[in-house]
Amino acid sequence: MPNQPNDRELVDAIRSRTPSRVEWAVRQLYSYKKFVQGFVKADSQGELLGSEFANDVFQEAIVTFLKKVWHTDYEPAEATIGTYLYSICWNLYLKERKRTLNRMARDQEYINRETTEPLQADSLLFEQEQQDISDQILGQLSPADRQLFQWYDFEGKSHQEIGELLQITAQAAKQRYYRAKLELGSLLKKYEVYY
Repeated sequence: MPNQPNDRELVDAIRSRTPSRVEWAVRQLYSYKKFVQGFVKADSQGELLGSEFANDVFQEAIVTFLKKVWHTDYEPAEATIGTYLYSICWNLYLKERKRTLNRMARDQEYINRETTEPLQADSLLFEQEQQDISDQILGQLSPADRQLFQWYDFEGKSHQEIGELLQITAQAAKQRYYRAKLELGSLLKKYEVYY
C-alpha cells in the first residue's frame, strides 16, 4: 500500500476488521495527531487539563472514529478523516473542559465556605453507600439472626427481654446472639469490615 493512503483506503482497511489492516489504518490515523491536538495548546484553559489530556482525547477520538466506521456512520464523502477526527476531539475536549472547570468552581466554592462541614451531597452519598453495604450483608443472615440484631443492637433490648420474646432463657438468647454475631463477623471479613 502507498505511504500516503487516501481516506477511502483507510476506511476500507478498518471495515475489513482484519487485525493487521486495522492496525495499519490506526497507525495512519496517528499522523493527524498534531493537527487535531493544536486547539488544546491554543486554548488558554488548556493547562488546567494537564499535558496528557490531549493524548487521552486523541485516543478516545480514534476509538470513537473506529466505531463510527464499523457501524457505517462515517463515509469519506461526508468529510475528510482529518476534519472528522478534529470535530470528535473538539467535542470531547469541550465536554471535559467544561466538566473540569465546573469541578474547580465547586472546589473553590467549598474552600471559600465559612464552615468546615463536608458538602451535603458527599455525606448523603457516603451514608447511602454504607446503607447499601449494610443491607447487602444483613440480607445474607437468616431472618432469625437479623431479628436478634434488630432487638439487641438497634432497639436496645436486653438478653432477658429477648429471651422473653422468644420464650427461652436469657442465657439461651445470649448464646443465639453470640452465634449470630460470629456469622456476621465472617460475612464482614469478606468486605474487610469489622464488627
